[in-house]
Amino acid sequence: MFYKFTPLLITIFFCQLLSAQEMLSPDKLTWKWFRSKDKSCEIKIPTNWTVEENFSDYRLFLRSGYTFEEDRFMENISVYIQESPSTEGATIDRLKNYMKQVQSELPKILGKINLSEPRYFTAKNQLFCEIKCNHDQGGFPLQWKQLTYMKGTKIITLTFTAEASQYKNFDTVANVILLSFNYL
Repeated sequence: MFYKFTPLLITIFFCQLLSAQEMLSPDKLTWKWFRSKDKSCEIKIPTNWTVEENFSDYRLFLRSGYTFEEDRFMENISVYIQESPSTEGATIDRLKNYMKQVQSELPKILGKINLSEPRYFTAKNQLFCEIKCNHDQGGFPLQWKQLTYMKGTKIITLTFTAEASQYKNFDTVANVILLSFNYL
């Protein structure tokens, strides 16, 4: 009986092996630091990514290149910086209140979405909130995660967006980029 499943198991094994090979490893990439022209922020990026400053409403907009011939989407990271509506109270309370607003507004903007519960964590001596989302944009399945934190009177939001099928391949690299950001 087992022999009937052997070709299937071998195929699954090789597909998983190929999928694992597609995952980008931060230690195998060449990196550079990008500092904004006004020297207000810096971020570490792979050398094959591009950066645009003041792109639409974003302070920085980073793009990967296309990673394979049929690739239809450049994975990207956006940096959005805004004034905090309130500077009163503990940072965690202000961040939680802000994230409640985000959770309320995103479905109004994006339509039907699958949004995770906020996850709070500390990195670089900074309190972050992470949310993840899956949604379709014009029939195109996207997956993203957003890290938000407060620094002084600023709310800083970094969003990594990928084609849903490629998200896990870029996630580790995206984490390095996201956590390297410094608002100076």
